[in-house]
Amino acid sequence: MDEAGADFNFIIARRSPENPGSGVVFVTPIRGDREVKAASTLGFSLTNSVAAVCFEADNKPGAAARMTGMIADAGINIRGLSMAVIGTRFVTYIGFDSTNDAETAVSIFQDAGAEVI
Repeated sequence: MDEAGADFNFIIARRSPENPGSGVVFVTPIRGDREVKAASTLGFSLTNSVAAVCFEADNKPGAAARMTGMIADAGINIRGLSMAVIGTRFVTYIGFDSTNDAETAVSIFQDAGAEVI
């Protein structure tokens, strides 16, 4: 992937308990034809079944609870969630069931002052 100029922001891997000896890896972002081709050569495939959003905000007490609460108040289910604090900021990747849910979440986060990446 480095030959394609890929610069990943986030990688998460988990094993598949239903298939011993195998697992799932999520990598983001994969952009452009060159990176997609390199990823497929390595056995990765793109999925449209998960719409994900990455955002950053100042790390203040209760910030994560407020952000996930806003999603819940909008009636949106979260499919997957990963959060980390880096310095004074927190970074969150949230997976949704649909592009529409992801787009609604983006609007909610932007209205709240979060930086959507």
